[in-house]
Amino acid sequence: CSSPQQWLWHAAVWPQVRQPTAHCPSPPASPLAEHLRSSLSDRMDLIIQKAKPKLQDIDDISQLDVQLKIQDLINQMQHTLGQPFPLQITEKLCMLQELFLIVTATRC
Repeated sequence: CSSPQQWLWHAAVWPQVRQPTAHCPSPPASPLAEHLRSSLSDRMDLIIQKAKPKLQDIDDISQLDVQLKIQDLINQMQHTLGQPFPLQITEKLCMLQELFLIVTATRC
């Protein structure tokens, strides 16, 4: 700042400019060099490879569960519509149920 006017301007404006950024998180002090050298897509691929879901007891779905849930879905949808489904929709729902039954039968 060479002149008193410039100094006063900087003194008045700088706090206003700095205020919105005061709450921004600062970058880490020493980021990992590998992190900065690898592309975002490479890092995403690593994250996806490491993200393996763990099987839980609640994940165990029986064929009876599938049949009951599909029937419940059909009943709710028919109640909402107030009429029976067209044949094409009934066929698709039966196909969906068969696919779920195949998956439940082939799970280890």
